[in-house]
Amino acid sequence: MALAVGSAVLGVAIGYAPEQGFIHQFLNPVVEAGVVEHVPELATIIALALVSVVAGAIGIAVGFSMYVRHRPDPAALTRAAGPIYRILVNKYYIDELYDHRFVEGARAIAGASWAFDIHIIDGLANRLGWALAMGGQGLRRVQTGIVGNYALTIVAGLLLVLVVYGGYAAGIVGR
Repeated sequence: MALAVGSAVLGVAIGYAPEQGFIHQFLNPVVEAGVVEHVPELATIIALALVSVVAGAIGIAVGFSMYVRHRPDPAALTRAAGPIYRILVNKYYIDELYDHRFVEGARAIAGASWAFDIHIIDGLANRLGWALAMGGQGLRRVQTGIVGNYALTIVAGLLLVLVVYGGYAAGIVGR
């Protein structure tokens, strides 16, 4: 009730039309008015305000007569309203439209993203980990701890490099 009284007081203080009221005059020096093609008449603005007040009063009167004077039968109201009742109960089918257009699309994108993550990203990481583990198993057999084997491997690698370099220099390999 306090909000309604405050709104009514401010409505009277500010005025109905944009050209009336002290706030318009107070802000006039700092706010430049734009060019308006057509300014509605004060009578039009008041008529529209009255239509809204009358619609609210009718709604209040119907609610008062239905719920204060006697309790309505919900089944009878449902039968009387028919398809209008179904549209209002289903909230103009906005939830179904939203679910069909946005939620199902987002679920499809999420499902595709999940499949890509599981099969491509995780699959690549898992296969790379498996390959490195198998390489480690093979290198474990090479590392015996015998220093002579390590020296032999170094000499064999050095000889391989010399043979490839010599073949390259002689024109046998690579040209």
